[in-house]
Amino acid sequence: IRFRPLACFIWFTAAHSILTYCHFSFPIKAWIFLAALALPIFLLLDAQGQVSARGNPPFLLEDSLGSRLGGPKIWLPLVLLGAVLRFWDLGSLNRWPGGDSSLMALSVIQWMGRLEWKPFVTLSQVPSTLCYLFYFTARLTGSFLIGIQFPSSLISLATLFLGYATARLYFTRTLAWTLVALMAFDEWDLLLSLSNEAGVLLLFWEWLVLYLLGRLIFTPHPVSRRPWACALGLALGAGPYTFMAWPVLTLLVLGITLEWFWKNRDPIGSGLFLFSLLAAIIPFLAAARKEGYGGHLRDVAAWNDPSFSWFGQMGNAVGYF
Repeated sequence: IRFRPLACFIWFTAAHSILTYCHFSFPIKAWIFLAALALPIFLLLDAQGQVSARGNPPFLLEDSLGSRLGGPKIWLPLVLLGAVLRFWDLGSLNRWPGGDSSLMALSVIQWMGRLEWKPFVTLSQVPSTLCYLFYFTARLTGSFLIGIQFPSSLISLATLFLGYATARLYFTRTLAWTLVALMAFDEWDLLLSLSNEAGVLLLFWEWLVLYLLGRLIFTPHPVSRRPWACALGLALGAGPYTFMAWPVLTLLVLGITLEWFWKNRDPIGSGLFLFSLLAAIIPFLAAARKEGYGGHLRDVAAWNDPSFSWFGQMGNAVGYF
């Protein structure tokens, strides 16, 4: 059996959809999960062995496969379909947010009478950025339903474009198109855009940070990369205004960036980066101190309950990332 990336992509995507949308027992889902991973990995390793036998490094596998990875002609229709799905049923009550996000919508309803400036909303103290986007869109369009639903769909669509631009910094065009096609039907990005969850901002922010990090690293002249250092610092400091899982990527990129500046002996660039980061994150820290950020955990968590674990909370953050 030859390694065919398009066939493996369809195989993996179909298994992903089955696991996401179908209600099977755990043993059946476990076998589907293992099969979805095992077959592509087995074929890929076999193809890498064939490439290595001819004297080429394994990471040049794409060069040996050529057009079989596909390009815009293959992936563009899938990406367009994923983009259309993000605006499906726009303006319908079927897309009314559920769970905690319904509390965000209720906050916007209260603001329609009198706008309030709050750093956090709901009992979970979710950043209020998306709520303000809801509010201003509702005012602009004159429709509360459109105001609640359109920003999430638009952010999710922008994430596809930003994801492709970021992938092109690090990978070839064919791999970038493959990645965007996966993103177009990704559960996190697609379903959150349809359910108007606050987490839809997180993926956009992650791609923005990785894009600016790539522009900083791949800009050769120290003076030319200083604007990118400032932009990366501001973007990284904007993490707290997106979703609560922001510390994972922030700490990772902070370590990578500072190490890179250290190796390249660029104290001015690192200073601009840190100054921009602090300028963006200080308002959040001030609001967190004033509002008692994290107090909801003390109020609702049973600290002596063995089911509560800080390691479990950190695991949730990593899972969001």
